[in-house]
Amino acid sequence: MIINFSLSHQNGTTTLSLLPIAVVIVGMLVGITLYGQVWFFDENGFSIVTKTTPYWDFNNLWSGSRMALDGHVNWLFDADLYREELRRRIHPEIPNHEWSYPPSLLLIGAPLALLPEFSAYILWTLATIGLLFMAVRSLELPKHITLAIVLCPAVFINAAYGQNGALTAGLLIAGLSLARKKPVLAGICFGVLTIKPQLGVLIPFFLLASGNWRAIISAG
Repeated sequence: MIINFSLSHQNGTTTLSLLPIAVVIVGMLVGITLYGQVWFFDENGFSIVTKTTPYWDFNNLWSGSRMALDGHVNWLFDADLYREELRRRIHPEIPNHEWSYPPSLLLIGAPLALLPEFSAYILWTLATIGLLFMAVRSLELPKHITLAIVLCPAVFINAAYGQNGALTAGLLIAGLSLARKKPVLAGICFGVLTIKPQLGVLIPFFLLASGNWRAIISAG
């Protein structure tokens, strides 16, 4: 049941729904709580939530890109060498990690790896959430729905683990929303989305069915 309250104005009465506001507030509180818990540590210096270092997925992106910059791209695809180097760089007792991305992600990761890891993580988090916000805003949804999406618990969890969900979601939404009006820019978004190719397996069929050759060419 949607509870409404009214605000009186000279030109009439404006009815504002409390439910969307409640959704945004509750989502933020849950998300902030989950995010904050990641930063509580056990005796090994590991997060009590992730059982490894905070923003552990970003460790892969930053460390793997750092290895590439140091001339050791082959280590990314040798699990033993990669894990040995991660433990040397980050923590000698971290659980097994692996580089699970195509090499194209290094085009994003290498510039970040020029920064100290925590600074790079902050930039990565703010930039990817900003991209998601811009992509969702382009859909011209009501403001409270846009906020509910960008401030939902999933976005905070994504940030806590240093994952790329905000980036890939933003690229997918932007590409789909721009496909008709700005096919070249949409194609670029789809091209970058190949860093996680399993998320866009239907995109080529969508572009072929719509005859959007400009987007196909720019994606290529």
